[in-house]
Amino acid sequence: PGSVWKLVMAALFLERGINPRETVFCPGQVKLGNQIFRCWKRGGHGAMNMESALINSCDVYFYLMAERLGIDKLEEFAKASGFGKPTGIDLPHEKSGLVPSREWKKRRFGRPWVRGETYNVSIGQGYTLVTPVQVAVYVAAMLNGGDLLKPQLLDDAPRVVQSHIPARPETFKFVVDAMRKTAGVGTARVVGRKDADMGGKTGTAQTGQFDADGTERKNLWFAGFYPAEKPRWTVIVLQDGQTETAYSSAAIFARLCAMLRILA
Repeated sequence: PGSVWKLVMAALFLERGINPRETVFCPGQVKLGNQIFRCWKRGGHGAMNMESALINSCDVYFYLMAERLGIDKLEEFAKASGFGKPTGIDLPHEKSGLVPSREWKKRRFGRPWVRGETYNVSIGQGYTLVTPVQVAVYVAAMLNGGDLLKPQLLDDAPRVVQSHIPARPETFKFVVDAMRKTAGVGTARVVGRKDADMGGKTGTAQTGQFDADGTERKNLWFAGFYPAEKPRWTVIVLQDGQTETAYSSAAIFARLCAMLRILA
């Protein structure tokens, strides 16, 4: 999922007592043993609190806060938020995704969990796998007060609440407000246009796949909602194996929102 996963991590941080006003200094990287974990902004973001880290998608902030909580808490909250299992959508062959854990890694590879893997999970990299439908259900839950709904193809199908994200209303409000600001001044500011007033979060996920010239192909995400103040639609854009940036997915989202405005 790349950095759209930070929507889950921010909610976890709030629920586990991390003060959103606490700041972390981002110099552009964190050294752990002989490994360097970089932020996407090589020069660093400087001092970041939770809101600014979410708006600007600061990796270093999420590395350090996730390390403070540990992988067990990350796993528990992610699974309670609907990840790691099918949503139950009425389509065949739905994938479960993967929320990694100590037990899973030991069973899969026969090796113990290490701290650097918690860093990777915190920014939606490493072993973490999600589907666009799971992300849509999560974003919709953020907007509706925490209900994880069963996604259904028919517009007139009855609403089915399958579970509830274990978080407070103020947590949902914090994350949603940050998504609104992301679309205006943060990593998704490219979509800040009058005919597509929305909130959202960008994501760029490394795939480990490269072209012959060495160009890496990435999965580009935008997870968002429209309109900003009274959301009616949740829209997820995923472009897999691309060489552009997540701005292109945000731009697609903006065009979709402009169409939805006409349809409304």
